[in-house]
Amino acid sequence: MISEVIESTLSLIFLALHADRRSVSDVMKRSVVFICFLGEIFFEIIAKVIKRFCYNTLMQIREISLKELDSVYGVVKELYTELSYEAFEDRIYDMRHMEYKMIGIFEREKLLNYAGVTIETSLEHGRVLSIYDFVTKKEFQKQGYGHMMCEYLQDYAKMAACEKLLLRSSRSSMDEMCIQEGFEKKSSLYCKNILVQSSS
Repeated sequence: MISEVIESTLSLIFLALHADRRSVSDVMKRSVVFICFLGEIFFEIIAKVIKRFCYNTLMQIREISLKELDSVYGVVKELYTELSYEAFEDRIYDMRHMEYKMIGIFEREKLLNYAGVTIETSLEHGRVLSIYDFVTKKEFQKQGYGHMMCEYLQDYAKMAACEKLLLRSSRSSMDEMCIQEGFEKKSSLYCKNILVQSSS
């Protein structure tokens, strides 16, 4: 595109010296069209850069503090529908001893995706980043936030010298995303209730 503009400009100079006014006028029109078209492309690129910059400025992935539990519960309750806020809060505080970290994707301070993670070491897997809770708010699902969080957690794990990512989930709805993100199903989770509730 730029070479065509240069060629037209050189043709204009040549014709100005050697040709009639009609030829010069035609080349001038072509040059103006090319320059205007190039200007449109330039402004379109600038607009995309500005849009992307604003988008990245409004969106962030960060660790969530204990002061923000209300917004976390608003997302987590979609994952654990029977979990009360009191039980949620108690468990979050109970998990502090295992360095449980709350990480979220925010847009305009609204929590869209949540991941609860810990760094652990086991004989089977070595040092790993365990993802215990992973959920995208319902109205924002299928929009790439899960993928964005997985990429962030992978970098997070590398910085912590982890060998693997472990995503712990019993939901079959997670299978498609896990496969797309390169996870392999390695084991099954067995659960046995040992707290017997007394009947009134």
